[in-house]
Amino acid sequence: MVAAGQSASTSSNLQTWSVVAVEDPERKGKLSELAGNQAHIRQCPLFLVWLADLARLADIADSRGLPREALDYLEMFVTATIDAALAAQNAAIFAESKGLGMVYIGGIRNQVGVELGIASQPSLSKPDLRFSPQEAPR
Repeated sequence: MVAAGQSASTSSNLQTWSVVAVEDPERKGKLSELAGNQAHIRQCPLFLVWLADLARLADIADSRGLPREALDYLEMFVTATIDAALAAQNAAIFAESKGLGMVYIGGIRNQVGVELGIASQPSLSKPDLRFSPQEAPR
């Protein structure tokens, strides 16, 4: 599924998105609470959190002593958000082709970073789209 996401179109091939896979029932329970106790999160076997993620580019720039001011522009955030959405949609199409159902969940955008352990650079890693694969009704 993630490989299908990696095959999505991307702006300038910058790879400005990440995905976090959550299978642990306790973590899914906490994420569910952050999203208004949505049952889809607790019940799915795999919960994928798609992130607009500029932290990787920031780390590369820092490690090479290069400036990273361009990452602060709205254009970079929009690019990362669009790329994350494209990757998520490619993964969703792949999953559905394998008989899995998809549910996009957008109710945890403001608090999910803390639960996922990405709070170290909250301005550079933002959740974009989430979906949980589960058996599609037939």
